[in-house]
Amino acid sequence: MYSTPEDSYPRTGEQNCPRGYYCQAGLRYSCPAGTYGSQERLNSPSCSGNCTAGYYCPEGSTMATQKNCGSTNVYCPAGASYSTPVTEGYYSGPLESSTVNRYEQHVCEAGYYCVSGVRWNCGSKALYCPQQSTHPLVVDEGYYSAPLTVPVTNRKEQVICSPGHYCTAGSMYNCTAGNYGSTTGLTTGECSGKCNQGYYCMEGSTTPTQQKCGGIEWYCPKGSAHPTRVTKSYYTAPLTVDVDLRYEQRICDAGYFCINGTRTECGGRNYYCPEGSVERREVPKGYVSGPEESSEMIRWEINYCPAGFYCVNGGKNECGVNKYCPEGSSSPKDVPEGYIAGPEVAIETQKSLIMNCTEGYYCSGGAMMDCG
Repeated sequence: MYSTPEDSYPRTGEQNCPRGYYCQAGLRYSCPAGTYGSQERLNSPSCSGNCTAGYYCPEGSTMATQKNCGSTNVYCPAGASYSTPVTEGYYSGPLESSTVNRYEQHVCEAGYYCVSGVRWNCGSKALYCPQQSTHPLVVDEGYYSAPLTVPVTNRKEQVICSPGHYCTAGSMYNCTAGNYGSTTGLTTGECSGKCNQGYYCMEGSTTPTQQKCGGIEWYCPKGSAHPTRVTKSYYTAPLTVDVDLRYEQRICDAGYFCINGTRTECGGRNYYCPEGSVERREVPKGYVSGPEESSEMIRWEINYCPAGFYCVNGGKNECGVNKYCPEGSSSPKDVPEGYIAGPEVAIETQKSLIMNCTEGYYCSGGAMMDCG
């Protein structure tokens, strides 16, 4: 109860304390801000209790939900007398409550940014948001957004790109095949550069000598993504480097034959190997292997056996005494009776034709003798 009238003295009447007030010693007082008085005859400054969370109660409020807190950018704890602005980098909550009845604020978690009390996903893998972010940060080139185990919309940090990778727009990729990445923070697919000759580099390689080319039948030019098999009739080179580190192929040289990247000497005067040979060839009868000035093991051509000689097994032999060998002979021929070997100007062992016996002589066994 409180005494009346309140604006004069002496007071002569009394009334029940109305809602929104409490009364003590005959005086009436408004329920303090943050509380409410929902019934009459209250006698304590706590009135009916604290204003409900998500609402605020000005002085003299009569309901626990006197006024909605307002919007997402403010919050009202239990007993609030006014709406409190949400701190930058925080959002109002709980999120499941109405946007006009938020009663707490939470620090913006990593992977999100918060503006005007609203929490937003950071956005994409090109962005990251540390705890208490007010806007997304763009991932630097040479870095990727992390951790990779969370959705791309909720990355919280940037991490420098590891060797063997390059990073752009927040994503990490393997260095492209044929290239290697030996340092951190690379930004293009070429990474640190091309793989060394004699080696190959698969995606994600970290050194220019990641994998040896692998054998005499393979070669790896600079920047190889994989070994290349040598072409038929070629050999791997240079011959001065280890067979596992060959980096070019060459057409099989004249005088050699090449199988599966190996170059082998043709093998003797009875064989010849033109350029690009994959096997050695036998010299036909009546031919000589050449050039004759080259080693007998390295011949690459054949020539018709010259007159005055016979040729067998690739070798050239003088025809012999009292024999004759026309061009292309594979063995000496006997001179018929009544004839002699010629021409007369030729060396005795290099005759290539037969001539009639001269008048006054007789000829036998290829020799011409006086009639006597």
